[in-house]
Amino acid sequence: MYLQGGIATSEPCENKSSMSLKKDNQHFQEMYAALLAAYHSGSSVGGWVNNCDDKHNNPILTRLDLLPK
Repeated sequence: MYLQGGIATSEPCENKSSMSLKKDNQHFQEMYAALLAAYHSGSSVGGWVNNCDDKHNNPILTRLDLLPK
């Protein structure tokens, strides 16, 4: 997913304009559905990232928070 304004993280990933949601995350389906809902409603999201994705060298999303409008 691509981000508006980038991401603030101390992870050493080169690409901070996007982040990865890994399919092996135990909450993948819920997080993906929440991201789609936020996108279609124009809401913002926050969250937590850990490590860098080997393929895209961007942060890996591990927690997702839906933020109030």
